[in-house]
Amino acid sequence: KAYCVVNCYNPLGRNTILFDNDVAGVAITTPDELVVLEGQTVNVPVRLNTEPKKDVKIKVELSNKEAHTDVEEITLNSENWKEGVIVHISGTQDEMIDGDKPFDMTFTFTSDDESYQAIEPMKISGTVKDADTAEIFVSMGDAPIVKEGSSDFVTMSLSLSSKPTAAVDVAI
Repeated sequence: KAYCVVNCYNPLGRNTILFDNDVAGVAITTPDELVVLEGQTVNVPVRLNTEPKKDVKIKVELSNKEAHTDVEEITLNSENWKEGVIVHISGTQDEMIDGDKPFDMTFTFTSDDESYQAIEPMKISGTVKDADTAEIFVSMGDAPIVKEGSSDFVTMSLSLSSKPTAAVDVAI
């Protein structure tokens, strides 16, 4: 917005033009590449550029279940617009080796404040980094030593570090 103030005091006797640099907008801060590790959380600060006259509601939507957030909607107003709020984005721990998965996070804005009504939805893309590994854990507890040819049994417990997508055969 630009405001022209005619016949303002100016030592040169000319008209003065003042520019209003307070433009309504939303600041969402993320790293250049938004990566969330499965089971971990990344903080995404959201704030307004100017003080709103009325509440600004921001709906937070994720494109799939690979990531989730702690809020579905936040409200920024004349009391919290400058410091904003932190939206926590977490990678969903699925315990499956399924590779890195992309997701989109969309912020949609609604307000009765005219300055904030025209703000288009903002989409941020990210990746959930797969943290699962294929490992077999063997536990024998307090098993006694068994001699060859003995009829004694040893109890073993096997577990997998992640959910398999097919049958897992283990040769002992």
